[in-house]
Amino acid sequence: CIHIAKAAGPIPATRTKMKRLVLIGGHPKGYREPFHVRTKSGKVIHSIINDLRTDSVLLLNLWRNGDEERAMTLRGSIKKKLSEYVKRKYVLVALGRYQEKALRKNLMPCTYLPHPASGGGIYIDRLERGLRNILHSKYD
Repeated sequence: CIHIAKAAGPIPATRTKMKRLVLIGGHPKGYREPFHVRTKSGKVIHSIINDLRTDSVLLLNLWRNGDEERAMTLRGSIKKKLSEYVKRKYVLVALGRYQEKALRKNLMPCTYLPHPASGGGIYIDRLERGLRNILHSKYD
């Protein structure tokens, strides 16, 4: 349920270390992979990742289906996976307030950014700017 997003073209040589991100969504919308390119969210997020020219991004869904999402309960396997990412210094990015609330409820550190399916271009701009800022912030 994790997909490594590959960027188009090489990563610029000036970046020696870059933050690694896990972009977190809700549940798959009819496809097995998170943010499938045939969904609105997938088209937006893959376009942004390609524009950022990075392969330091993982995509993850918190839940397997809408029922799990509505319950806002995280499975043990997801909690374990998220904890492993945090230990490995990945930045967890909650795409949407609902995902942010679920992560914080489960004591997972995360950064909020608007979901790629949020209405209006201003939210997409904020998402892209936010991802760029995280990727280019000082490496811990």
